Amino acid sequence: MPVSGNAYAFTQVGITVANPVGAVYGLFSKQPHAYVCLYVGKTDNLRRRLAEHLNHPLVRRSSCN
Repeated sequence: MPVSGNAYAFTQVGITVANPVGAVYGLFSKQPHAYVCLYVGKTDNLRRRLAEHLNHPLVRRSSCN
């Protein structure tokens, strides 16, 4: 299913650009010819929730590869 919206780098600096508003969001992995959706979530504060994901040990380890 196609999606649209803003894309932000999944880094500490990148998530500061995200608005602290309610949202449905997806975490994607960039592959050679497409983006693959890894996770879809819903939150009342997008910036806070992305920071929580980024600070999770398993996510941090996988995003460093």
